[in-house]
Amino acid sequence: MRTVIDHPATETVPGDDFEARLDARRSIRVPFFEIGPKNMLRRPELHKLLAVAQSHSQQYGVSLIATLPVTEIEPASLLFPDIHLFAQHMDPDMPGPSVGRVIAEALADAGANGVMLNHADHQMPLDQVAVAVDRAKANGLLTLACAADEREAASIAALSPDILLYEPRAMIGHSGGARRPWIPQINALVRPIAPHTHIMHAGGVATPEDARNVIKAGATGTGATSAIVNARDHSGIIEGFLSAVREAWDDTSNLRGNGAVAHGNPAQSLEHEP
Repeated sequence: MRTVIDHPATETVPGDDFEARLDARRSIRVPFFEIGPKNMLRRPELHKLLAVAQSHSQQYGVSLIATLPVTEIEPASLLFPDIHLFAQHMDPDMPGPSVGRVIAEALADAGANGVMLNHADHQMPLDQVAVAVDRAKANGLLTLACAADEREAASIAALSPDILLYEPRAMIGHSGGARRPWIPQINALVRPIAPHTHIMHAGGVATPEDARNVIKAGATGTGATSAIVNARDHSGIIEGFLSAVREAWDDTSNLRGNGAVAHGNPAQSLEHEP
């Protein structure tokens, strides 16, 4: 079972029992932050980054998603039980004589918690996204599906992924500080179509202040790549991002309660059986 539920700041940090921590990793709590190192780091560098990220995730009560190359899923799953490990892509193929395909069963066996679909750097036809969402859910994997414009957001929302990432392509790699007036509009578009889907906004999130503003505007999660991977102090920048997300989430808790900030339904559990 995979779950997305609310993440109070006062929640007890998982203990040292490794199996219990792995079981807890099957539930993603909001707010969340995603780090996507793409293919920018070799394994030793990646593991150093994930180690400090896991520590700060525990410290601030912000769930951490790491979208990793498929070869890095299993090694990371054995070392970082408190990080939600997503593959960067998944093919919709069934088990069979295909070659070079990444299928849901292989990801589940490797210890993945979920999969990212339709990223700007690995786009998929909508019909393939639809099949991939179903295949992932059938194998107990959470789905994080990307959309770049309103039309695509509506189409992706109709597939009911667990998380919809709205990321205009022009924002990817942006140096930060950009306004995102579309966040309430996209939330209002997606929510009636997919009321149980959490809405993540990213692209050009280069500073903790960017992350703070995204969460305050109505996202349940956000994320960054270049700002973290290229930083000299990985620990410092990750702590800055996660503390900003925690602060913004707590600051808007009353607004979420009276509907002034449209975060969707952050207390709703999103569950599906493998």
